[in-house]
Amino acid sequence: MLFIYCYDGVEDKFPHYLSRLWEQPVLMLDISGEDFSLFRGTNSSDVYRRYDEFEASWVTPAPLRSHSVTLQPFTKSCIGVATRQKYKVTFHVVLVDFVRLACLIAGIILFFSAGPLSRNVIFYYSSGITIGVLASLLIILFVASRFIPKKIGAYSVLIGGTSVILYFFQFLWKNIQSVLQEYQTYVIAYIVSAAAISFAVCYKKGPVTDVKTLSLIQWSMQLVALVGVYCGTQVEEASIVILALVVGMNMIPSLPCASFMKRVWRRRFPPKVRLLTEEEYRKQGEEETRKALQQLRGYCQSPSCSPWRTVSRLQTPTKFASFVEGAPDVSESEEECYDMETALYPGQYTDDED
Repeated sequence: MLFIYCYDGVEDKFPHYLSRLWEQPVLMLDISGEDFSLFRGTNSSDVYRRYDEFEASWVTPAPLRSHSVTLQPFTKSCIGVATRQKYKVTFHVVLVDFVRLACLIAGIILFFSAGPLSRNVIFYYSSGITIGVLASLLIILFVASRFIPKKIGAYSVLIGGTSVILYFFQFLWKNIQSVLQEYQTYVIAYIVSAAAISFAVCYKKGPVTDVKTLSLIQWSMQLVALVGVYCGTQVEEASIVILALVVGMNMIPSLPCASFMKRVWRRRFPPKVRLLTEEEYRKQGEEETRKALQQLRGYCQSPSCSPWRTVSRLQTPTKFASFVEGAPDVSESEEECYDMETALYPGQYTDDED
């Protein structure tokens, strides 16, 4: 037996809907057991059509089974309840949907912090482990499908693929607490094993260093963040305006509000300074020394330098003159003496003690 309940929605004209950015109408179904089906539609005829299609064909996706159904606040929507049991329907409006509000705030934060996060080592390992734990379920399903005959597997996917997957995840979500209690050991073993394997793969590959790959990761994170911002309100126009502001602040960092937000963010979360390795320190020292000597040689050859005043202050003016003309700053004998001393007393030239 099918009963239909419709909600007409509220006025969506400006500025009335500004006070309903996070408003969420909810239909609550008080019924015992799971022997019921819900059908969503834009009107009563649409609900009847979906119900007739479900009754006439067994290939259609599984119907919705939930004790709490969210409705659109500004458009008419109908819910059909098909069951033979007694039940009670209640309707109430949630003034602030904290899920949408959190989605909006998280999307804005993720958009502006996508650059540092894409280059953060901790984020690299944590996201890699999380993706590995979730993606291993797909690997298990793929391996299991290899043992099914191709024809049977193809027909199974064709007939019940979407319905079975949706029903499986819906059943797992509803019974997550009982699953964790009854199969706690297996769940922990699976998570630990998948996390360990994912960490090993991430450790072997190492953090991403390619600039183009880092840019792709950053853009992907920002795209996900924009989707979260778009879904953060019930009003599409308001979401589009917020999206435009966020993108504009990112593209035009000279705006006062954008620079203020970035200063606050950097003050609250200062960027972590990466220390140089010994090899990087040596290379950078050689490069900077070469640049400084080249700048000194160029200054001495310029008209702004007084050669007589400079020569009068030096102990070996001939050596300095040769350096200005292009000779090395260190002679071969001095270089050999330095190499011998560093070989005999290595700690004297590597320690930073005064």
